[in-house]
Amino acid sequence: MRDIFVTAIVLGALPFALFNPIVGILLWTWLSVMNPHRLSWGFAYNFPFAQLAAIATLLSLVVAHKKVKFPLTSLTITLIIFFLWINVTMAFAIHQDLSVEPWSRATKMLLMTLVALAIVRHEKQIRIFLWVFVMSVAFFGIKGGIFAILTGGEFRVWGPPDSQIGDNNEISVALVMMIPLMAFLQGVLKRRVAKIAMSIAILLCALSVVASYSRGAFVAGCAMVCMMIVKGRRRLVFLVSLAISIAFVLVFIPQKWWDRMDTITIENPDQSIQGRFNAWAMIWNLAQDRPIVGGGFGIYQPDVFAKYAPDPLDVHSAHSIYFQILGEHGFVGLGLYILIALLMWRTGNAIAKLPRTPETRWRSDLAWSLQVSMVGFLVGGLTVNIAYWDVYYFEAVLLVALHGLDMEEARSRIAAAVAPSPLRRRDTAPGVPTSSA
Repeated sequence: MRDIFVTAIVLGALPFALFNPIVGILLWTWLSVMNPHRLSWGFAYNFPFAQLAAIATLLSLVVAHKKVKFPLTSLTITLIIFFLWINVTMAFAIHQDLSVEPWSRATKMLLMTLVALAIVRHEKQIRIFLWVFVMSVAFFGIKGGIFAILTGGEFRVWGPPDSQIGDNNEISVALVMMIPLMAFLQGVLKRRVAKIAMSIAILLCALSVVASYSRGAFVAGCAMVCMMIVKGRRRLVFLVSLAISIAFVLVFIPQKWWDRMDTITIENPDQSIQGRFNAWAMIWNLAQDRPIVGGGFGIYQPDVFAKYAPDPLDVHSAHSIYFQILGEHGFVGLGLYILIALLMWRTGNAIAKLPRTPETRWRSDLAWSLQVSMVGFLVGGLTVNIAYWDVYYFEAVLLVALHGLDMEEARSRIAAAVAPSPLRRRDTAPGVPTSSA
């Protein structure tokens, strides 16, 4: 039944996507982030729905009569360079055969991010785009929170299977990122019932983060809380909400959760953390040997660890977005990746600091929420392999779109200020003086 349901939605939306690019990018976003077909058990599980949506979206750029214009900013140009660079490093990969699949996923994601940058431009599009990817992730937080309540938090919460956020660590960081954006969405809701429903959803997502038993998400959540206390606009409301959330969550935390968090410290590391240290040392040694292009996507193999790792038998993935990029794309790739984050932050600052009318206040609020979400990603990503997760790049799309709205309004104001007044135009022919009163 689930197979038929997902198939019906996708096939029903594809004709609209062919003639309206925003429908295509929303469909692709839902499929790539939520992976609804992974919740089925039949033919739909491995069917390339996202690929169909991507093809329809690309075709719509040609078929649709609506004008699509790619925004050229320092951030979008850096994203293009990063997209090109991972294709360059693919040519120099240590294991090209093992790199094909992850390279394909990363390039498709970045390509569709560039497409989204050209499509998502107006206020309505920004709001719908935000709702789609936030609730696509929050679905698993709501489901996981209910599961944690029913089981007393004794079992871990997981994300959609066979996806970029399927692991408990990955889904927890993803949910941490979504909480400030859900808080923003709650603020723009009009009906009280809807606000209450979103509050419950936020609490359930917070409980899912705890029930994932992820140490990285715990640290990321603490970093976000500190940022919101230091720079948040409504500190009192936030602190009251935080106290309620903590009290709600503490009721369901078993002792083994505290035992796992205790292994965060260097004095009491577990085998998992020691394995990550070994992988990071391997990647650092590899980057020293191949500083420009790195080793490509398929470096987490016994022969690579035998050459570069302190413990050649302890083979792990990078477990860090920074080491992941460094190992796969060298110092150049890591520099581009960090530059993208810095430019995203600068764009958010530019939006948040502008003077606002009540009608445009939401832009600053959203930019601030996106920055808080970025903190969750950049801190949580210290120990998680989500360097190519779509939603982080979607946040760049939103920041560029918000900045574009501000620049468009500024240009309109300047044009209106320099345009000649109709009362001052001359009705006589050129060279003929007007009469004075």
